[in-house]
Amino acid sequence: MGCILPLSYQMVRRYFFSFRASHASVAPGASLLTLVVCLLVLSGCSGATAQPPDPVAPPVQPAVAQLAITTTALPTGGVGSSYSATLGAQGGVPPYTWSIASGALPGGLTLQATSGAIAGVPNQAENMSFTAEVTDASVPAHTASEALGISIAAAVSGAAASACSVLGTAGETYTLQNDVSSAGTCFSVQAENVTLNLNGHTISYNTGNQTPASFAILGIACWDPDINGIASGNPCGGTFDNFTVYGGNIVEGSGAAGSYAHAIRLGQGLNRGPTIHDLSITWWSNSAAGIYLDYAGQPVPGAAVIFNNTFHNRVTSILSRVNIDGTSINIEQAEYNSVPAQIYNNTILGGPQGGILSESVGAQIYGNTIQQGTVGSDQYTNDFSVYAWAQQQNVHDNTIQPTEGRGISIDGSAFPTDGTVAAKNTLAVTEKSNNPEYGGCPIGGTYAVQYDDGASNAADQSNNAVANAAQCDAFGLRLTAYASDNNSQNNSYAGRLVANASPGVTAAGLSLDSPGAPMFTVTNDTFSGDTSSLYVDWDGAGPLTCAGCTLASGPNPSGYVTFYFWNGGGPVVPGGLHFQDTRFQGEASKTSTDMSVPGSNGQPAEYWIDWTYTLTVQDSSGAPMSGALVTIYDHLNQLVFAGQANANGVVSGALSEFRMYSNGSLPTQEMHTPHTVTISSAGCANQTFSTTVQQTTAQTFQTACP
Repeated sequence: MGCILPLSYQMVRRYFFSFRASHASVAPGASLLTLVVCLLVLSGCSGATAQPPDPVAPPVQPAVAQLAITTTALPTGGVGSSYSATLGAQGGVPPYTWSIASGALPGGLTLQATSGAIAGVPNQAENMSFTAEVTDASVPAHTASEALGISIAAAVSGAAASACSVLGTAGETYTLQNDVSSAGTCFSVQAENVTLNLNGHTISYNTGNQTPASFAILGIACWDPDINGIASGNPCGGTFDNFTVYGGNIVEGSGAAGSYAHAIRLGQGLNRGPTIHDLSITWWSNSAAGIYLDYAGQPVPGAAVIFNNTFHNRVTSILSRVNIDGTSINIEQAEYNSVPAQIYNNTILGGPQGGILSESVGAQIYGNTIQQGTVGSDQYTNDFSVYAWAQQQNVHDNTIQPTEGRGISIDGSAFPTDGTVAAKNTLAVTEKSNNPEYGGCPIGGTYAVQYDDGASNAADQSNNAVANAAQCDAFGLRLTAYASDNNSQNNSYAGRLVANASPGVTAAGLSLDSPGAPMFTVTNDTFSGDTSSLYVDWDGAGPLTCAGCTLASGPNPSGYVTFYFWNGGGPVVPGGLHFQDTRFQGEASKTSTDMSVPGSNGQPAEYWIDWTYTLTVQDSSGAPMSGALVTIYDHLNQLVFAGQANANGVVSGALSEFRMYSNGSLPTQEMHTPHTVTISSAGCANQTFSTTVQQTTAQTFQTACP
């Protein structure tokens, strides 16, 4: 019996080109007749009957050029001079990711993984060979590599410096020839555009007992009030704009100095600069900073650039925690910078209160590793790794892991915070019970990120934060006396109980202590905790909307409830706390709460569970009813939504499932669903139906309207 092979000409062509594309052994000139013969054999036409399915030709993929690095040589550089070059590639599937496969870049240079830019300031003369590698975005990924090298020439030596002195020649480069030391202050900068190349050597200052403060490097005007105060007896005068120092060590000696003996102090009267990089700075005097810059609130056409430094902050006591004494980097009164300050790739170790204090508008603070905290001594209140205390600051991609302390402070007490963002930081924070002001733990314990003191129009985004409760309470995100238009997005905030945690400590992802504060908006954050996801503190809370958030128990839950209220001193604002389209994980649930403040101090508390409700309205033929009026009443017969359908016949809004509330007694669940939905349209009778909203809900309703 003959075979059945109903193949059209087009089907044969599809078979042929598909077959030839996937079989390299078929000669390019093979004819359609050749394929037909092959198909007859493969289909069993030697006697069997076959009915093959209609084949579908695979999509023709465009050819992708082979990935290759196009850079074959890189420019030379010089010690102490800015270096910039960008690696190039072609082919493959962008975007590219760059790395160093072997070898190393010259000291002081870094490779930016996404752009291929090599930048920095070389810190020593050397010839370095390395292999650059680029990876594309194809699946599986392709790589290409290229052997390259960079030569760094020695810096122009300039004037030789072999002892502590006044640096008074404008535009001069002073190169240290040996280690230097001084019983008091070492170098006094009294001219513009001075560069001090430590050349791998060490400045030792305060090696003898001094009544006033002494400094490794000092730039101070003679009219500065400090010259008659903490810095009395020090050399003064001249200007010190655009000062640069790099390439060595600064160490405070063992002499007894006055308070505020900063390692580097410049200002007031500072208008441009300084640039400070590739230093190791060690100091210990009461209230002293590693770098202290004061711009005195004057217009500043240039700003500080501080990078690749290591700070060994061994200060153990300070005079004023309100003034944030004892930080490693302190930039004050720089609210009129026209060029943003750059603070990056620094390592900060130790310190009794904080890491980086920036009052510099537009400051870029990134790539720093901060591990502040004292060992064997007191720790002071408000001990944040980064104080973002001015507008338009970008605090991003830092690693913050204090031995004790808090994370990032967004605070409007000094200057507005409009446009300031904390993003993509990794934080792990904790506090110990050694705060002298409170005789134990600081009030509130530790926080990874805090909004406080009038912070407004600021944001935290894509941070990954863990607050560890050991001896003191721990909260991921802490919201206190903030102002308007702040928002939190796509963060993960966790409160964790560590092993052997003190009894009764709290570990929560989100903490509110914000009476009278305006609305705070949270979107797609995750809040997890071992004792609760949400913790409302003593003073109560202002309004907050958490949309698309995840609430979860931690890995070691202990007495966990999802919503915990401890507001014995003030109420939660009525209608204030809304959780919309929330995901609950682990032991978390929408009804898990504790509102039982002990004693007679219970204040009104409540939270709402809301869900997005989307309704598509159609006429009798299934076409969208654009302009139809939709009104929705809740279970208590309160109007909760009114709106017109859009061009697609769709309306959408948030509907409340229930309100959980307490007036100082046990919590009560007040149901707001089912809801009654009414659809009105001109020339058509109203149509009403009931819907129950207990999760994100989408419905389509086809009316009888023509």
